Order: sequence, then C-alpha cells, then structure tokens
Amino acid sequence: MSGVAERFAGLTPGRALVVGAAGTDATVLAERGWTVTVVDPAQDSLDRARDHAGATSRFTWVCADPATWLTAQRFDLVTSTSVTPRPDRWLCALAALVAPRGSLVVGADAGEGELAALLGPGDWTVETAPPDGPGAHGPAVLHARRRGAVLH
Repeated sequence: MSGVAERFAGLTPGRALVVGAAGTDATVLAERGWTVTVVDPAQDSLDRARDHAGATSRFTWVCADPATWLTAQRFDLVTSTSVTPRPDRWLCALAALVAPRGSLVVGADAGEGELAALLGPGDWTVETAPPDGPGAHGPAVLHARRRGAVLH
C-alpha cells in the first residue's frame, strides 16, 4: 500500500475524488468502502486503471483535465500524488472540491505552512508525512482537513 493510502486508512468511507488514474489509490479506497470518482486527462490511463480495478459500481471514470474539470459535487476525500509546475493553483482547485470536514491528501513540494497559507488560515488543519519508506525521495504527503459543518 502506498504512503498516501496509509494517510486515508483511518478516514470514514464516503465520496472520494482521485485525480490521476495511475497507481492503486482508487482501488485501495474502493476496497475500503469508498465511492470513487477518478479524473484523468488521458483515456489510456483511465482504461488501465479500470482494468486494474475490475468490474465494480464503486467507480466513476472521467476523462478530463483535472485543472479545468467542473462539478457541483463535493467530496469527503480529494487525493492526488501529482505535483504540478503551479502547485498553488492546483491545490486551490482541488481544495475547492473538498466538502466541509473532508480531507485533501496530496503529494506536494510545498510545506505545511505554505499549504496552510494557500488554503486559508483557520479553515484547514494541515499535517505532513515524509515520502514513502526509509531513504525515499520525492514530495512529502500533505493531509489537510477542512473545518466546517457537515453537508446533508
């Protein structure tokens, strides 16, 4: 299981958005009872992820650019391990899709303070975990929890 998957292991299953179809995060979430929407701009990536996931009704597959994809739906968990050239815009776009009391779990080069400043002081609680495994390199895993009322 990936380090990101471990970060949402303790969350109560609900609606999850996985940005980018590569990896096993969507499958791990579905196995844990989440209803998962996967958004990726590459249809071949979605096809590979769908083949890996198998036949289940827990998934919705969307071929779209995650940075410009629009939906009125809000998610209990939004996760992406992608790091973009403009993480400020990326993180803000993903954060807008998180429901009150939901979580944003991302791989990013920004630190806790930078992420908290981007998301809005007082609106989020931010934690950081090192990259997977001892001696691992790459972006840290940031887990931000949105404060606020529960949606009904």
